[in-house]
Amino acid sequence: MSLVLDDIQKFPKAELHRHLDGAVPKDIVRKVALRDGVREFRTRTGLTVPVTDEAAFDRFYQIVDVPSFDELLARFDFVLGSMQTPEHIEEVCYEATLDVAAKNIWYVEWTIAPAYHTRQGLGVREVVQSALRGLRRGRKDTGVLGKLILGIQREAVDKEKPEDRRDPLGLAIARAAIEFRDAGVAALGLVCNEAKYPPELYREAFRLAAKAGVKLALHAGEFGDRVKNVRTAVEDLHAAGIGHGIPVGGDSGLTELLGRRGVRLEANPLSNILTGAILSLEELKLDQLL
Repeated sequence: MSLVLDDIQKFPKAELHRHLDGAVPKDIVRKVALRDGVREFRTRTGLTVPVTDEAAFDRFYQIVDVPSFDELLARFDFVLGSMQTPEHIEEVCYEATLDVAAKNIWYVEWTIAPAYHTRQGLGVREVVQSALRGLRRGRKDTGVLGKLILGIQREAVDKEKPEDRRDPLGLAIARAAIEFRDAGVAALGLVCNEAKYPPELYREAFRLAAKAGVKLALHAGEFGDRVKNVRTAVEDLHAAGIGHGIPVGGDSGLTELLGRRGVRLEANPLSNILTGAILSLEELKLDQLL
């Protein structure tokens, strides 16, 4: 039996690894930007994108062939710029819920890095509360249950990352995960530049959350010392979930470790191809993992 995309769209699904700022429908984020008077956007690599030109904006926003990792992240930069007020965060979360409902996805764990939404003065709690309001509205109108994974942003400061006992923002996100654990937060996570900022730098924040009974779901094994980072996340930080985990399928020790501890593995084949983390899907050994 062969499946096509239309068949898959009809299946009821759950999605456990969906970045909010990477999954906003382009029409929504463009509408918010134009409403705020944004007519063009300059990426971190110097590319100017005319928001008023729908065709040009579509070519920029659709991730098909990205020449560099920075160009990929530029898509996130644009969305984040449109999610800096409580109203916009709530609206985007609501609209994103409508979008997944149309794809027959009925349970979603949305990864959000609250620090990236504080550029205009919002606090971490306000960001989380706004996102949860949007998800609750979306559930009321669609039936889709959405929860948040609050990601500690590895490179939130423009300098070498300190140990998180000196990183009040990371600890603030851990405390928010504790506060909203029973109100729609599924886990505390760790996102972004893994190569430069390995998971052990955030030990204190994860210990704080784990002690309070918050589940931990970390991005690990995408970049940098992949095998070491997965082991650290599981053995040292006691992660219940690993996002990416590229080497797991080809490493019998990691496969055994995750299986023995009941750690869920979220494979992200398309993302890994687009970022250059892998050259072919065969590297993930998905057939062996299944």
